[in-house]
Amino acid sequence: MAEKNPNSEMEPSVEGKKKGKLPILLIAALIFVGGGGFFGWTHLKGGGSKASEKPPPPAPPPILAMKPFVVNLQDTGEIPRYLKVEFDLELKPGSDLKEIEARMSELRDAIIILLASKRSDELGSIEGKDRLKDEILARVNSRLAAAFATRVFFKEFIVQ
Repeated sequence: MAEKNPNSEMEPSVEGKKKGKLPILLIAALIFVGGGGFFGWTHLKGGGSKASEKPPPPAPPPILAMKPFVVNLQDTGEIPRYLKVEFDLELKPGSDLKEIEARMSELRDAIIILLASKRSDELGSIEGKDRLKDEILARVNSRLAAAFATRVFFKEFIVQ
């Protein structure tokens, strides 16, 4: 009779154990690779958590471009002096632009009266120009209810 190999009985059971561990190892490897891929996709590509995202920067305030002003200055002398000025008004966010459009004639009139009351020596210095900016803001804001100007930006300023 043929002799039985004592290892022959153990071989099928060892192979069965190896086959049982293989799917578990494959699943663990897939979880590991998948987890690493997810981590890389979310953190390395900039898709981190919502808490780490910065809010978008605020929108810049609206700017209203004013048409140029040309006025006679109050200088006393033989030669008349003129001022040509062009500027933008920075408005508070949420200001009603329709109100400004509706009152544009009134605003321009108030600014022309202010500019025409100045002398060239008042406007020659930086302090004089800064004071004029403040006066323009005061004139504009005193005539508006649903809008508010915050700053004046001179684009052109010529005294001749």
